[in-house]
Formats: sequence, structure tokens, C-alpha cells
Amino acid sequence: MYWRRRDFPVFPYRKQQIPAGSAVEVPYASIDDNLEPVELSALRYRIDDLTNALVIQDWTTVQDPEPRGTVTIPASLNGMSRPYQDRQLNQITFELTDSNGNVKQQLAYVELGAVFQGS
Repeated sequence: MYWRRRDFPVFPYRKQQIPAGSAVEVPYASIDDNLEPVELSALRYRIDDLTNALVIQDWTTVQDPEPRGTVTIPASLNGMSRPYQDRQLNQITFELTDSNGNVKQQLAYVELGAVFQGS
């Protein structure tokens, strides 16, 4: 007899789940094929709401970036774009430029869950 196993879906990416209106730290890492740190000459990021196809924050430059670190997305940028939705998927796109001028992009995802505010 064949039993079908029911599991949660496997997403092709890692995502953090937070309550809407909360701040979150999103990690990035500039590494080579041997997992060694690669010095950065520039780092910038943008935030997009994938659920509603909206730009939340355009490109923002990080001053003096380290090879590994985090960017804090403030609570003011983690609100629900549409009040009638219960979930929203935000994408953070990192653009890392190393000291040789090579540019690489990394993606991170944050899923917001609506918080009931009462009436």
C-alpha cells in the first residue's frame, strides 16, 4: 500500500517570518568558492514587495561594508502594503562589488504576517 506523505512545501529560498511592523536584520556575505571572505568596495540594497509588485525602498548604499554583515530593515518599512492581506513576501536584493570590480547580487526574503490591531 502506498501512503502519500504530506509535508510543508519546500521553498527554493530561505525566508524569515516576522510580524508586520517589526524591524528585522537581514544577513549578507561576500565569499569566494572556498568560503573565504572577499573584501567589498561597495554594497547597496533595495527592498521590494513581491506580493503586490511594489518598490518599498529604492537602492540604498551601505557605508564601509564588511565582507559579512547584516542590514537592519526598520519597522517603518515592514508594514503591510495592503491592509486586507494576511501575508506579504518582501525581497531584499543586495548588490556586492568586490575590490576587483566584480559585481554579484544576493537575494533575501522576509515574509510579513498581519497583526490584528483591533477596532
